[in-house]
Amino acid sequence: MGASVSNLFAGGEMTQSTGQTNGAAIHEGSATDKSMPPFSAKLTKKFPFPKVELHLHLDGSVRFTTLWDMCNKKDMPVPDVHDVEGLKKAIISTKPGNLSQVLEAFKIILPRIAGDVTVLENIAYETCEDQHRNGVIYFEARYAPHFLANTGPGIDYEHTYHKDGPVTAEDVVQAVYRGFERGKKDFGIEARSILCCIRGHDLWNDDVLALVSKHRHDLGVLMKNMNHRLFVSSRRLPLWEFIVHDHGYRRDAR
Repeated sequence: MGASVSNLFAGGEMTQSTGQTNGAAIHEGSATDKSMPPFSAKLTKKFPFPKVELHLHLDGSVRFTTLWDMCNKKDMPVPDVHDVEGLKKAIISTKPGNLSQVLEAFKIILPRIAGDVTVLENIAYETCEDQHRNGVIYFEARYAPHFLANTGPGIDYEHTYHKDGPVTAEDVVQAVYRGFERGKKDFGIEARSILCCIRGHDLWNDDVLALVSKHRHDLGVLMKNMNHRLFVSSRRLPLWEFIVHDHGYRRDAR
């Protein structure tokens, strides 16, 4: 994934129905340690009403226990980390810093979950469970499907996890959808995907747009643009102009 992880948050965004707000950080799956600020047992009791979360990063919502399992099962240790508590310390930012510093955590997370549809489906399901425990009834989880794939334009297949064979951005979206559907059934929660275009990865733009156009009705996916200067390579048009005028989406910049 390289240094481009530092560009995960930036730019305008677009959906067909709603905008987004600030939201979740990395958590381990207990009912009292979920997001920033954390949901304490006291806070959960004080505000028992149903909640909606519109800005959650799926790959930033992996349980620490799940990530630790991947470190061990895939023989991908994190330097100087020997247990789950050590993994937490390596990932969580506790001191004030800049966004790039916070996003360093994704350099640990992504290589251990990308290219594994079974794990991605499980992460989606566990996210539904964790959100349900927090009293959330609807959430939108954003992710860049190509960061979670192991094959596609600009992706180095040989240096990503590929024991289960090629995993495309389409496979990623389908795996997340399966996890969400299981979560909906078991926890009565509603979950939708927001697919992200990423600054510095213009080769992915057409692919993301095609996925959103293909699945916006059957899988309920939305789209987020991380950079207003992105272009659709096949048309050489600004991405938003192409989306709004050719695909009938509404732009919602926040």
